[in-house]
Amino acid sequence: MYGVLIGVGYGCQKDNFPITNCNISFYQYDPPSLCAESLDKLRVPIDKTKSTQRFLSAHAIETAAQTLSEYATNVVFEYNNADQRWVLRHSGIEVMLPKQIIDLLALHMERLGVKSILLTLRHNNKENIKRAFMDLAKGDSSISEVFIANGIQAYTQFKKIILVPPYGDYYGCPLGFISPHYGVETVAFRLNRECQAVDARVYNPNLTSLDSLYNFIQDENPDLVAFSVLFTVFKTTVAVIAELHQRIPQLKIALGGNDLVYFTDKELFNALPIYACFRDNGTSLIHYGNDMPWDKIPTSHFIT
Repeated sequence: MYGVLIGVGYGCQKDNFPITNCNISFYQYDPPSLCAESLDKLRVPIDKTKSTQRFLSAHAIETAAQTLSEYATNVVFEYNNADQRWVLRHSGIEVMLPKQIIDLLALHMERLGVKSILLTLRHNNKENIKRAFMDLAKGDSSISEVFIANGIQAYTQFKKIILVPPYGDYYGCPLGFISPHYGVETVAFRLNRECQAVDARVYNPNLTSLDSLYNFIQDENPDLVAFSVLFTVFKTTVAVIAELHQRIPQLKIALGGNDLVYFTDKELFNALPIYACFRDNGTSLIHYGNDMPWDKIPTSHFIT
């Protein structure tokens, strides 16, 4: 196992970045301008019993910092049980970072004993992000403390919201043609950009199946599941809500969408095991994401 010394006359600083508290004895980065043959000459042995990495390169730091500086949304770093690996994602889309960075973050997560952390990215300064990775390499502070110290809000506890578009056709059959649900996708986009500690994702069962939806929600254990109501398939939505309530009685379920105008609050709350109705374009759900009390949200109706 090898590490890479920094400096060597390329204008790089000479500080080392050992990870002493993450069971890595030597974790440094190399100048990106060095060729592969030069790198081989610069590699130094590392104690294999203590290290799980080869090296943290300046190129990896630069690439990761550039990528993250371009985001103005919440991203989540978590262990994906299905793939059996650590991933960074925004909403349901994976953010690709160099493996050295992913492994470094994973080591800190395992050290902290948590399986997910949310970073609130708002076009953060690239230099601050680079400094955060260098500080992580030192291993002196927790992953949350390091990001916060470098101007990036980080949360190990945050709200999980899953938005579900209408499923199927008028007869309850799977759709023959599927396209993204503009309204639901827009609300998820706004939640991740306008709320500090919210992870909003869209799960479209038309692309998979209802059983997959049920399993996904059970695995994720979200704080809220919000269904978009379409009058023509409302019967199917009712059946889906009933099934979810049977499987996860404590689950908070909400309804939203323009077609709620066909139903009164009394009809909905008396007939369905739902927690709230959002009767607007999604703004009330943004208020919920920002921890506004239910009774203060102007266009929401909820169980008291």
